[in-house]
Amino acid sequence: MKNRKYVLFLIVFIVFIFIFSISNTKGKSLPQEFSYIYIDVNKGDTLWNISKKYNNTSYYTDKEYIEIIADINSVHKDKIKSGTKLLIPIIITKNTP
Repeated sequence: MKNRKYVLFLIVFIVFIFIFSISNTKGKSLPQEFSYIYIDVNKGDTLWNISKKYNNTSYYTDKEYIEIIADINSVHKDKIKSGTKLLIPIIITKNTP
C-alpha cells in the first residue's frame, strides 16, 4: 500500500513538472533551424550592438539574445575584448506558403 502511494506521488510530481516546463515557454514556438557563425570582436563592439546586428528575427528580445551569446561564449555581458572570437547563433527562418 505504501509503495502504491509512493508511485502515485512520483507520477503526479513528474506530470506537474512536465506541465510547468511546457507552460514556462512564454508561448514561443521553437525556431525551425539554427546556424552558428564566428565573429571577431572589434574595438568598441558591445554585446548590445552585436545583438542588434545578428538578431534577425523577433523570436528573441535583444536582452534574451545577449544572454544566449554570453552563455554560449562564457563571457560576462559587459566584458568582451577586442580581438576575441564569439560564436553567434543565427536563427534560420522558413517562409510558409
